[in-house]
Amino acid sequence: MIRLVRAELLKLRTTRIGWALLAVVVALAGVVTWLVTWRGIVGGSFAFGYGPGTVSWYRSVLNDGSLVETFALVLGIVVVTAEHRHGTITSTLLAEPRRERVVGAKLVASMLAGGAYGLTSCAVVLAVAAVVCAHEGVGVGGLLGQVPVVWPGLVAATALQAVYGAAVGALLRNQVQAVVVALVFSIVAFPVVVGLFPSVGRWLPDAATAALSSASTRTHQGTGISGPAADLHLLRWWAGGLVLLGYGVVLAGLGSVAAVRSDVT
Repeated sequence: MIRLVRAELLKLRTTRIGWALLAVVVALAGVVTWLVTWRGIVGGSFAFGYGPGTVSWYRSVLNDGSLVETFALVLGIVVVTAEHRHGTITSTLLAEPRRERVVGAKLVASMLAGGAYGLTSCAVVLAVAAVVCAHEGVGVGGLLGQVPVVWPGLVAATALQAVYGAAVGALLRNQVQAVVVALVFSIVAFPVVVGLFPSVGRWLPDAATAALSSASTRTHQGTGISGPAADLHLLRWWAGGLVLLGYGVVLAGLGSVAAVRSDVT
């Protein structure tokens, strides 16, 4: 299994799509963090409702790294579906005929790559936030002190979003179809379900991700999130993590069964 995971990570490192997604993550994390904090500096009324130097401000700024979660979802889909799209899955299965092991290796590789995306996004946010702290004359030490509080849940959520994406890809196998289905569910279906059946919506993947990634900000200042999940009574952080992992395991299991029973040519 370790050999298969290494092979999957090598494939990801040597393809342009993974690096392109990472470049977008870096640019978006830096720009969004700067715009949010700079708007507060210029206007005198900070975007979060409280100024630099407070614990709430530190945590909210660091939580801007959660923007990477959607890209981790797409990354997971790409890890699984790229070989089907380019026809190289046949060579992979000749090297390892046990298809469930191939799917498992892709899930593990997706989790590791998703976690790396999360750490990269957080590092960019931290660098930009440190510049803002220096501009405002507040200690960077306070910002660094909140890193162990915010980052674990955020990075874990990003890694599990990649696993969830890989599971969707394993089930659907068509790359375009998988990306469209996953994003439409997240952008369109999730808000509808939340609006009509909030008790159901809190158990969906996006709500589980929000519960895990925003654990520190919710504990300190209400929900700490925006969007459709903001009005939900979210699960506890650990329950959100288990639910999100459960989606990945179940969908990947179904995808493995489908892979074993289907022809790849």
